[in-house]
Amino acid sequence: MDCSVIISACNERPHLLYTIQSLLEELRDYCKFEIIVVDNLSNDGTEEFFKENKEKGVKYIKYGKKKSHWNAKNEGIKIAKGRNLFFIDAHCIMGRDSLRTNIEFLEYFKGKVGGVH
Repeated sequence: MDCSVIISACNERPHLLYTIQSLLEELRDYCKFEIIVVDNLSNDGTEEFFKENKEKGVKYIKYGKKKSHWNAKNEGIKIAKGRNLFFIDAHCIMGRDSLRTNIEFLEYFKGKVGGVH
């Protein structure tokens, strides 16, 4: 697995869907990847959406109780299988080729540097 993208979200369903779509467009046909959505106790239908829509390359996990933003990201790290980890907020959209550029940069330095949040 080339990269894992971890998204922590809480009641950001509409934005989250655009974020995931931008990631899929960026990474599909480029590398082996996984997108991990960590639902930090949303009550806006996020869980129902992911139960109904199984997108290849997208994993969904949900807590039983509210945790901090960073604890949510740590939960994603626990199941991540990617060689490189990236974090994006649920309300962000990837710029064209921005993640690809970061992956190439990290591959060039062979993991000796970390990505930027």
